[in-house]
Amino acid sequence: MIDVDEVKKNMIFIEEAVYSNEFYVALLLCDVLGLSHKDINEYIIKKANVIQDGYESIYNEDLREELQKFHKRIKKDYGNNL
Repeated sequence: MIDVDEVKKNMIFIEEAVYSNEFYVALLLCDVLGLSHKDINEYIIKKANVIQDGYESIYNEDLREELQKFHKRIKKDYGNNL
């Protein structure tokens, strides 16, 4: 069964954070690349920000493809756990 109160708490967090650039970068790193906060470093965050900044929407398929290409490149440098 789903915890309705927990859903509401998450919605409040999303509503408060949704217009911040940091939120969008975090969402892309988690959703598109499947990364954990344990897997990332300053370089990955800054590069993902530069990439997403070039697109009007985080739902743009070209943005997602560019992030996935970046992810493949950094896997070589940081290992397959990324």
